Amino acid sequence: VGSAAMPRRERVLAIALHGESRVATGGSGTCVRVWDVSSGSPVLEWESSESHQSSVYTVSFSKGGSWLASGDGQGVVLVADSNTGSLVRRLQEHNMPVRFGTWRIWICA
Repeated sequence: VGSAAMPRRERVLAIALHGESRVATGGSGTCVRVWDVSSGSPVLEWESSESHQSSVYTVSFSKGGSWLASGDGQGVVLVADSNTGSLVRRLQEHNMPVRFGTWRIWICA
């Protein structure tokens, strides 16, 4: 496995693995990145006016890996397409840090 450095001396605060080929990171900057494990290079990063405005404390791939959720220090959870970085949903119910996130499947009968 190669090594990769976070740009601009950001500290990694969150990491999520998907399969054997992709890793997502979030950190002390406001950017979320998806990395290729074999090359050690970022294949996708998103940071825009719609993205996080504070440190990213959690990242989590959906079961199939097509979505990536991330939570920040201001209570914002973003759900993005993990292949394109397109924002799918922005959620904020409070202004406390979101430090952990996971995916659940809910089935109603």
